[in-house]
Amino acid sequence: MATTEQLVFAARAALLELERAQALRLAVRYAQLGAQLGALTGDLAAAIAAAGPEVDAAWLSRQVLYQRLVRGAGVQSRQLGRYGEALLIAQGRTMIGRARRDAKALIVAAGMRAPRDLSDAAASALAQAQAQRVASYALPQLLPQLAIASVLAAVQRAALLKHTVAKVADGVRAGLGKVLTRLLFLSRTEAVTPYRDATAAVFVANGVAQWQWFAEIEQVPPPCGMCVAMHGQVFAMDAAFATHLGCRCLPVPILAATALPVRVGGKAWLDAQDAATRKAVLGASKLQHYEAGLLQLEDLVGEELLPDGRAARRERSLQDLGLARVRPPTLETPR
Repeated sequence: MATTEQLVFAARAALLELERAQALRLAVRYAQLGAQLGALTGDLAAAIAAAGPEVDAAWLSRQVLYQRLVRGAGVQSRQLGRYGEALLIAQGRTMIGRARRDAKALIVAAGMRAPRDLSDAAASALAQAQAQRVASYALPQLLPQLAIASVLAAVQRAALLKHTVAKVADGVRAGLGKVLTRLLFLSRTEAVTPYRDATAAVFVANGVAQWQWFAEIEQVPPPCGMCVAMHGQVFAMDAAFATHLGCRCLPVPILAATALPVRVGGKAWLDAQDAATRKAVLGASKLQHYEAGLLQLEDLVGEELLPDGRAARRERSLQDLGLARVRPPTLETPR
């Protein structure tokens, strides 16, 4: 029979594959947006270069190409937002279905012979809650705002600095890239959140009283310092899985008659890693403070509320911790 660790690693690998497939769909749709705006960007860049010193904010505002580019960014990103919204909701339903299966396997590994499945009504309620959360992101409104602001900033900066045609186009592409970055981040969050919610619901349906935090320690790069600090911590079943957006950590069930599924906690795991892995988790400055005894791993865990009122955690910054950034040593030039 597979162990809890093996099941978590396999489940997370499968989730990553689904997440990557989703990211590819979004990237392809985003590429269509870029292609449709590319010709307008090139024509406007050439006009800016040709106008030379005449270019200023007033000149830009009179250009039909400029107006068409801004309108096009809004229209195309709104369509991308609608497409992304539908994709995230469909993804949520898939994740809930996977969680129903995987959670029962975790309960079996913990020692229960025949766990119950989540009822279809409960699964439907979870799917509805996830759809409402996705709708609250307001992607058809958010992405156009982000796209238009990014395009405006890129074109105005290019005009001010008298950039070449290539630099104008690069600036617009970089600005529009923020749209894709935001969408991919939300896609990652909405891959794992409904999966965790459904997993917890299956645990509750089977009378599981406690769960344990299982961080993404098997991945390269490793998880953040906050997640490593949480790894192995035990919670009552009614405690929310409060974490940061984009987190891939998962809950595992604890049954009274069995040992803890996670036997090596975050600190012990971190201290057993090589220097490169510890630095990847903590960063250079926090690692130095940690090794000097000025920073404890649990100090990294900060608590906050998300805009929708849900509890969350985040990694505390050096400023939060009252610690200084450690500058890397500089090599002295021989005299």
